[in-house]
Amino acid sequence: MVKDTSEESTNMVNSGSYFSSSLPPVFLGLSTGAAIVLLKLSISTLQSFFYTASFDSSLPSSLIPFLGGVGVVLLTLTPVQANLKRTLSAISTLSTGNSLGPEGPCIELGETLDSKVIKPLFNTTLPQHALAAGVSAGFNAPIAGVIYALEVGGREKKEEGEVENKEDYNKLITMFLCSISASLVTHFGLGNDLAFNTPASVINSLDLSFGEVIDFSVIGCLCGLGAFLLEQCEEAVKKALGNADDYVDVSDEFEGAEATMNWRLYMPMLGGLTCSLLSTLDSRILFFGYDTLNTLLAESSGGLGLLELVRLIFLKAAATSVARGTNLVGGVLAPSLFLGAGVGSIWDCVVEGGGGGGGSGAAYALVGAASFLGSRLGCPIAASVLVFELSRDYDVLIALVAASWVGRGVYERLKNVVEEIV
Repeated sequence: MVKDTSEESTNMVNSGSYFSSSLPPVFLGLSTGAAIVLLKLSISTLQSFFYTASFDSSLPSSLIPFLGGVGVVLLTLTPVQANLKRTLSAISTLSTGNSLGPEGPCIELGETLDSKVIKPLFNTTLPQHALAAGVSAGFNAPIAGVIYALEVGGREKKEEGEVENKEDYNKLITMFLCSISASLVTHFGLGNDLAFNTPASVINSLDLSFGEVIDFSVIGCLCGLGAFLLEQCEEAVKKALGNADDYVDVSDEFEGAEATMNWRLYMPMLGGLTCSLLSTLDSRILFFGYDTLNTLLAESSGGLGLLELVRLIFLKAAATSVARGTNLVGGVLAPSLFLGAGVGSIWDCVVEGGGGGGGSGAAYALVGAASFLGSRLGCPIAASVLVFELSRDYDVLIALVAASWVGRGVYERLKNVVEEIV
């Protein structure tokens, strides 16, 4: 029998070009990581300036989010490149505390570098790699970045009618290279200062008893319902304002004085003003990194009572919905983690009375964060792996996957029911 050497020859050729095929993903990962380091440092530096005595003390701190909306409006009228304008708008939105998150802009930075740098240099595009790099560098979680790219990017490919091919395995390898490269840069550039923390008490509290499995399932259901309601609120705000898009640059539609007369231009100011007003009721709804989330994870119910948690969640959901609907620039990953942790803490208050030793409540908050994120963005596996990477414990992974899948199932079911009714 004569051995067919064609496949072996092909593998040899592929292995010979392995280095050159790995160069674009690694370059994309490194450049995305560097860009995200600059983005997050810009946000944190400006936020420190706005919310300390170095800023004009005669201005109430509750009005600072409104200034962010003003900044977005002014940037909209500035004749700069669209992608740069959007990044600067994200800095203006988030550094002033408006209720969104930096992870969406992180992903967009990866996509921009893919189209503006990778394509001209290497004559190729890596859209899924850009997703992986953005999530990886945004959270310092490279495995979750790859899973997110496969879940979200793979779903988009199928919706566009693309089919998988034999190159998908090589793509997976280079995607990991891209994701790890981005994570390395942010790890050395930022450390863990701008990420949320998982205390050891969470891990020690998980015994995966039958009762806790039921609790995690209930948290998943509540998070699925909450993610669905949040999306409906965002859509309601957009519909009320006649805003069909997530971001509208009226300078693309009108020129000169005509642009300044379009009321849609000033929607970010409305969003900033709303966040300012809501922050007078509870300043913890504003974006200050992951401070409030870390508090919820650090102790049972974050030291908050049931009614206070419910009030905090409603205010955060309202601020996020308005911010999204009025063209402020940011993502929903951070708000989703916040809201999910709040839901988990509420369930702890209901079941345990919010007292206890603090362990189970923190675990419920962690599971809720992953479940809400997976439900809202349609990435239950990526959300579970993300929190697993941060907690680094296999026991928590089982609870995260179970709750995230239940939550996404509830979300999908509710969405289908509404679509059938409408």
